[in-house]
Order: sequence, then structure tokens, then C-alpha cells
Amino acid sequence: MIRSIIASTALVLSIPASAQEREPAPEIPPLTLEQQTNFRCGVAFGLVAGGQDAGYERAQAYPPMEPRGEEFFVRVTAQIMEDTRFTHDVVNALVNREMASFQGEGFEAVEAIMPACLTLLDASGI
Repeated sequence: MIRSIIASTALVLSIPASAQEREPAPEIPPLTLEQQTNFRCGVAFGLVAGGQDAGYERAQAYPPMEPRGEEFFVRVTAQIMEDTRFTHDVVNALVNREMASFQGEGFEAVEAIMPACLTLLDASGI
């Protein structure tokens, strides 16, 4: 799943939200604050990794996101699916929602949360 985030990073960050067509998302039950935070960080790691792969200068300011950021995302997603019994469609909708949020806010939103997310990544032991 993080591979799809990485592959679409350049696209997401370069196309205005109004120009993107979106499929209707399935109903997404609420997540706990911890789940929301972990998931948002996981998506941010994917966006930074994609930016790093694409040579985006601002993304290069962070430590390499592969493989630690990818593993963090996989574990967080698996834990959310186990805790909530969300389907893959619901998790994909969550990813799309987070990516749209970051896209609407710009890379500055990723940069704003990366210090806390990197601390979370270090604390995870990954």
C-alpha cells in the first residue's frame, strides 16, 4: 500500500484538489486519537519517501523513509485493521482521505508534523 502512496506522491502534490476526480469513499468509522496520529504519520512517511524517490529537495531534508517508514505504515495499518475490523476498501479510503488532506494543505503540512512523526517512529523501535 505504501508503494501506491509513493508512486502517486508527485501527482498528489502537483495537481490542485479541484482538478482531481475522486470516487465516493466508503463510510469511514472514527479512529481513536492514537490511531489517527499513527496513520497520519504513516501516510506522511509515504509522501516523504515518494518525494525522496522523485528527488524533491524538501523531502531530502529528512532521513530516508525506506524501509523504516514503510514498516511503520504497514504495522500501523495492520493494527488498525485488526482493532477495527476495517476492510481493505475502508483502509484505502483512509489513505485517500489523508493524502487529499495533505494535498490540500501542501507539503508544509507534511513538514509541520514530521518532527513529531520522526519521534514516534523512533519510539516505535522500528
